[in-house]
Amino acid sequence: MRIDAYRSLGMALPLSVAVCAACAAGPGTARPVNNSAVLLGSTPQPEAMPEGGDLLGRSTFTDGRSLPWMPLFIEPAKGGSEVKDGAYCFQIERPGEHLWDIQFRHREMTIVKDHSYWVRYSAWSSSPVTIRAKVGMSGAPYTEYWGMASTLGPERQEFSGKFKMWVKDDPTAEFAFHLSDPKARYPVTVCLDDLHLVDPEYTAQSKAKQPAPPPVRVNQIGYFPTGPKRATWVVEGREELARRAVPYELVAADGTVVHRGVTEPFGRDPTSGLLVQRIDFTSYSGSGTGYRLQVRGAGAGKDPDVSDEFAIQEDLLKPLSRDAFRFFYLMRSGIALEQPYVEDPTWARAAGHPTDAKVPCAPDAGCSYTLDASGGWYDAGDYGKYVVNGGISVWLLLDLWEASQRFGWDIVGAHDGDLNIPESHNGTPDLLDEARWELEWMLKMQVPEGRPNAGLVHHKLHDVQWTALGTLPVLDPRNPRELRPVSTAATLNLAATAAQAARIFARFDPEFSRRCLAAARRAYQAAQAHPQLVITAADNGGGGAYEDSRISDERFWAAAELYVTTGAPEYRNAVTKSRFWLKPRAYSEGELPQAMDWRNTDALGTLSLSLDEQRVAAKDREANRHAIVVVAEEYARLSKADGFGQPYAGTHYPWGSNSFMLNNGIVLAFAHAFTHERRFLDGAVASLDYILGRNAVGKSYVSGYGTRPLKNPHHRFWAHAANPEFPSVPPGVVAGGPNSDLQDPYSKGGNLGCIGQTCYFDHVEAYSANEVAINWNAELGWLVAYLEAAM
Repeated sequence: MRIDAYRSLGMALPLSVAVCAACAAGPGTARPVNNSAVLLGSTPQPEAMPEGGDLLGRSTFTDGRSLPWMPLFIEPAKGGSEVKDGAYCFQIERPGEHLWDIQFRHREMTIVKDHSYWVRYSAWSSSPVTIRAKVGMSGAPYTEYWGMASTLGPERQEFSGKFKMWVKDDPTAEFAFHLSDPKARYPVTVCLDDLHLVDPEYTAQSKAKQPAPPPVRVNQIGYFPTGPKRATWVVEGREELARRAVPYELVAADGTVVHRGVTEPFGRDPTSGLLVQRIDFTSYSGSGTGYRLQVRGAGAGKDPDVSDEFAIQEDLLKPLSRDAFRFFYLMRSGIALEQPYVEDPTWARAAGHPTDAKVPCAPDAGCSYTLDASGGWYDAGDYGKYVVNGGISVWLLLDLWEASQRFGWDIVGAHDGDLNIPESHNGTPDLLDEARWELEWMLKMQVPEGRPNAGLVHHKLHDVQWTALGTLPVLDPRNPRELRPVSTAATLNLAATAAQAARIFARFDPEFSRRCLAAARRAYQAAQAHPQLVITAADNGGGGAYEDSRISDERFWAAAELYVTTGAPEYRNAVTKSRFWLKPRAYSEGELPQAMDWRNTDALGTLSLSLDEQRVAAKDREANRHAIVVVAEEYARLSKADGFGQPYAGTHYPWGSNSFMLNNGIVLAFAHAFTHERRFLDGAVASLDYILGRNAVGKSYVSGYGTRPLKNPHHRFWAHAANPEFPSVPPGVVAGGPNSDLQDPYSKGGNLGCIGQTCYFDHVEAYSANEVAINWNAELGWLVAYLEAAM
């Protein structure tokens, strides 16, 4: 649910919400059996509830926690919720349009065919209000197995019911309360407690408790023999260790100590609030696998603090580089994913949304035609397709190839056949083929000649309503797809990337190159004629808004790409007269350390100007390189000043915070390529170290890599955690990362005072921290490819 509150913070990224899907349609058919709602102590008494067999992970709230119960407010509903006096209470200021616009729900359960279930809960309210309890499907068609409406008042009441499951097992069921009563008087407080859903035949499966990450945090993949090697030792709760340097050892797989040193006291890390020390073992240049760091400062007679295992070796990142780029094939729309290209049959599926070949304009889109908008990549965890996020993603792939040619980097994807995609062995590097798949779709989103707004570009395409987790990418006739309005930002994204592609594809496909350049020019002219067509934050029904009211940076970026491609004076004039000329920003709106993202694109133009050796004069090229180095200086300073080494500052970790680390790492990588100064390389490596485990939660945010990798991303198809019939996430996918704004119900429910980078949950419902997105994986792939080539 991309809403204005999220985007107003200047966050990068896409997001998608299953929670809305579970409430976007009204309740389905209910089949209650022997339901009853009675006042506590009244007669007749309800049928006694059996002992044991409770499906709920939590029945009371006396410990101050609420998970796995999660609250949800859907606009225009407004209010808050909290644990109060041992109950869970909603302070509702304004109801929504539907009863289900305010919810309290518990998932992670299976309702089994032919089993009988007993329901019981207590509830009360500050003034009369009607609520509805239900057990049923969490997604379409939202069939209910039991449901009951109850009118509450100030006295605590107990309600109960019973039903027998009459359809096939549902492993994705939920027990939910819908609390938005439009007839009640507001504000009102509603409280719930003593919640039970009992199946006498159910035996709880003990879940293995996830072990805490070791105190010594490392890059869980490893390090290059000649590269920087740094780790962080967390000593939180052991203040006596925080102030003195203590010995550490690097231990090989056979137990041999191969290197010794002492830790560096640091103090309280400003981005996590944790007491830490730092470890630098860069001087060790051996190689192998199975290394561990151990610190013997825990106290006399105590075992040392030991890190996860890691490798030190050449070609360390090649597998990750390949997987990070193969992500894009697995996110394709309009083509069947099949072997041999999926490389694991569980990720195979039919062509996604084939009917995108004829998508109509939305009623409020200002047009009345249909477009062939087939192809492209799904944007994130949802099935929307967005030009403004496609733009930076395409640019990163094309830029990496272009930079590799300028500097002689040997990168995965630069050769024909590297990525095992359907276009492999067609004479074009696979990285370019994959970028073209998205760009071809972006070209289709441009309004044809002869139509109103010709040359402008539709901002996005998605379902009318949000879809649920565990949903195949096919057209649901009850939830059709539609084109959203044109926007200046989308138009300039196409102008920039099509111009970039025109110069790159000239040697591989001259006809496509000419087509791209013509589209870029048309788009730029249309954007000049319509300088401020914007999508607002309110455009978030069924898809994210991706709103952006400041277009000057996109205009600079597009002009820069057209200038580099054509050398035309009109584009150079637009570039040099822009306020962004030679002034890329180290901080975005809100003073967050970030040079570029889908919304802030001026640095992309500066980077393209700094690479070109044909049309950009040498003095201008060097001036643009210097401007990038100035920004990188700031990120190198931030990296050096942080306890975990990432180029970031402060405790505000917004949506997609991992994108900040990766993009800042890319800026540092460019500075290293321009200057060959080791400190910039050290900062770029530290960015990736953070992503791969050297962080406050000891997590590798990349699936399939590290001791504790990403496992449960928020994704419609890689949704095994939500529905066992769907596959798990493939390797090489990066999560959005810690979000201190806690912008989803799961994260809100799990928060007990998290700080900065500790605000993270690897859970399928934690979409504001654990979604995936094309721009984030493009950033991961770019940085990994560079470091593999540079070391």
